[in-house]
Amino acid sequence: MPQALPLLSLLTLAGLGLHAQAADTLRQVTLHPQGATVERALALAPSAQEARFSCLSPELVADSIQLLPPAGMGVGEVRLELKPAELLPECERGSKVRELEQQSRQLQAESEALAVSLNFLKQLTGKELPPGAKLSETLETLRRQTVDQLQRQQALRERMDALNRQLAEAREQEGIQRQYQVLTVPVDSAQGGELRLVYRSEQAGWTPLYRARLDTTSGRLGLERRAEAAQYTGEDWSSVPLRLSTEMTRDSGGAGMLSSWTLDIDTLDPGEPRPAPAMTLYSAAPAPRMEVKPAAPGMPPARKRVEFNPEVFAGEFATTYALPGRQRLLSGARPVQLSLGRETVEADVYSRFRGQVDHDAYLVAELARPTGSWPRGKLQLYRDGTLVGDAQLQFSDEAKVEWLFGRDERLRVLSLPERLDGSKAGLISKRRERQIERSYEIENRTDKPLPLLVLEASPVSQHADIRIETAFKPEPQAGDWREQPGIRAWRQTLAPKQTQRFSARYKLSAPADALVTGWR
Repeated sequence: MPQALPLLSLLTLAGLGLHAQAADTLRQVTLHPQGATVERALALAPSAQEARFSCLSPELVADSIQLLPPAGMGVGEVRLELKPAELLPECERGSKVRELEQQSRQLQAESEALAVSLNFLKQLTGKELPPGAKLSETLETLRRQTVDQLQRQQALRERMDALNRQLAEAREQEGIQRQYQVLTVPVDSAQGGELRLVYRSEQAGWTPLYRARLDTTSGRLGLERRAEAAQYTGEDWSSVPLRLSTEMTRDSGGAGMLSSWTLDIDTLDPGEPRPAPAMTLYSAAPAPRMEVKPAAPGMPPARKRVEFNPEVFAGEFATTYALPGRQRLLSGARPVQLSLGRETVEADVYSRFRGQVDHDAYLVAELARPTGSWPRGKLQLYRDGTLVGDAQLQFSDEAKVEWLFGRDERLRVLSLPERLDGSKAGLISKRRERQIERSYEIENRTDKPLPLLVLEASPVSQHADIRIETAFKPEPQAGDWREQPGIRAWRQTLAPKQTQRFSARYKLSAPADALVTGWR
């Protein structure tokens, strides 16, 4: 028969059972453009009297806390305390510091191995070497190996210096942030269950990035969505299901009141001060942007990029990207870049020349807004795999947008000197006239046809006394280009090796004594 436990031991175990619990689990993190929503879960044993969530962000927004108990569980008043990490052994921090220290040890070992290799090469130079033709061959081999080892040693020294700077910054940051919020709440449940905690932290966020890749051979335009994510919450999200949402967590749009618009007669003397106008328009202040601390100079490159294929949920008010697997996003670490998917979009690719503003033709991709959510963000433009420029992706109310993929060297462009002829009519008409002629020659240097758009800004009269006669060769498209007054467009496909001349001639007439703006 087993020996009975003393009464004191039974009481001790019972007391421990009232308070002992498993650690909470980080269930999910949703990053917003500004801020993050964090969800944790805690498994409570039957008859548990208190739930405790530790290691919470010191930047936690208290009024965002939500406790979601299972059916049959009651919760009491929430108590939130900020405690130093020294009192919370379960919140062992320093994962980033430990990781950097491990990298430093690996680099140090590699440095010592290089030193041994160099020392061996130096000892070889002092030994007897084979005479004759083999001597020069041996010396050349020693020289190449010594140069290679010295270059590797220099590169390794630079990596160690950069890593030491990063390690010092991480240690400093860890010393400042070594405190956590601890949430405790009384519970009442006979069956136990899983208690969920949802809260928000403002010190996190993500920024959309895009890459447009144009293949000039096929004419296809690929568009890649990307995201740059970072967080400074004080928590380390080392293995967490991560979601990216376009929804703003604190949107103050619509704030303010609309005042009445009143009209009155001004009876004040001219010298008296005027009151402020009665009509006031209120606009909501823009949401604050996440201040991301820039990386120190000389930091090592980001870790190997992992490509994701997320499932996209397009909601009524926002879009959420659910990344597969578990992600790693440490507090205070360098921002990470994530791929949110790729697609091929329909685009009209052509060369464009604007004689009054450009000296060269440019390759343009014209496209309508693709389906889905496309928040404004930085756009990188690649042509045949080479980065040719940066732009801002912003789909406005216009039907189409244009992206420039650099100068089009396949075309030779020649702007002929502008011809100006000015004259005055006789005393009867008392009018002055001017004739202007612009001409351009564009040559297709390739062995394949190239679509071309040439734009010309023609004068537009704003007064009945200003008369304009125009003559184009060849005849441009009818009407103004994209309803822009005076902008005329030639659209043509240049055959291989073809040279085409475009000319515009204007005859301007206005009263001789009139001051005409834009008259040249």
